[in-house]
Amino acid sequence: MQLDNFDFSLVSPDSLLFSSKIEMVTVPGSEGYMGVLPGHAPVLSSLRPGLIEIYKDGLVSNRYFLNDGFVSIEPSRCIVLVEKVVVLDKTLSESDLEKKISEIKKSLIN
Repeated sequence: MQLDNFDFSLVSPDSLLFSSKIEMVTVPGSEGYMGVLPGHAPVLSSLRPGLIEIYKDGLVSNRYFLNDGFVSIEPSRCIVLVEKVVVLDKTLSESDLEKKISEIKKSLIN
């Protein structure tokens, strides 16, 4: 059975940051980036610092930077649990992104 979309949720201790049916998501797995599509084999993995990119209508609709977390993948849903996350604006330049990453790293050290 081929699925077109699956349920995706991004959850922090404070709130539900994103919850919707999507086409694909990429997450920074502990062994490297993983692309998750409908029908994905079950996986439970830790996450390393990196970008989450959510795809809808063939394009990246949302981007987040996380410090670490966990992902639970099932054929019809994916849940990402994170401690800290930054919502990235689509209009950020590379230098803006580097500045935000630097600020997050400094906050993690302190």
